[in-house]
Amino acid sequence: MKIIHLTDCHLFSTTDMTLHGHPTYRHLENVVDYILKRDKFAGDAVLITGDISQDGSLASYQLALRQLERLELPIFYIAGNHDDPDHLAFIFNGSAAVNPIDRLCMDKWRFIAVNTVQAGKDGGWLSAPERNRLEQQLLDYKNVNIALVMHHHPVPVGIPLVDECRLLNGSEIIELCQSRSNIRSLICGHAHTQYSERQNRCLISVGPATCFQWRLGANAIETEKKSGFNLLEFAEDIKATTVFI
Repeated sequence: MKIIHLTDCHLFSTTDMTLHGHPTYRHLENVVDYILKRDKFAGDAVLITGDISQDGSLASYQLALRQLERLELPIFYIAGNHDDPDHLAFIFNGSAAVNPIDRLCMDKWRFIAVNTVQAGKDGGWLSAPERNRLEQQLLDYKNVNIALVMHHHPVPVGIPLVDECRLLNGSEIIELCQSRSNIRSLICGHAHTQYSERQNRCLISVGPATCFQWRLGANAIETEKKSGFNLLEFAEDIKATTVFI
């Protein structure tokens, strides 16, 4: 199975608005165009790990869906800290292409969405009820490989600007990855950069943003005019390929 991992589109209610000088809608459109023109990026599904919108408007999600549906693939999503979850669900769940993440599965893999969003805050947090829910699902799927899907990155990526608002109790997720050998993949966004590392048998894969990247080492707003995505290939193991355009 090949999954196209997109994240952090940060769209507004109109196509001409910019974020830190970057036309976010145009950049998402360019990413979709790039994927469609190259057979080697043909995937089986699209996974979006939040911050689809910057302003949380219904119109921004309509614009996002307009682009994503062009890929003609099943779409799976989670919300990020900038998203309005009700507006996102209202628009996306009205599309025949959109599916809940628990339907993203194959014989030896199951995907579990983990909610790390704190309302009104940039930093993420794994709440006690969410951890309990996750641990129950891990018990239910103890005989298959697990991919965890969340918005916030649980480990520093070398960009202080976003590392200070990562998953603030990310050590709890890392402990799970280290203690459960069947957690093989952790997929997230939020950091506006490409990053990966392994914890035990788990590949932590942070996808680059479609809108722009933060400069490595940045303590203040310093951006790079690059759009990107990851191509995730699942078999006995997982392979993550990052593409910048």
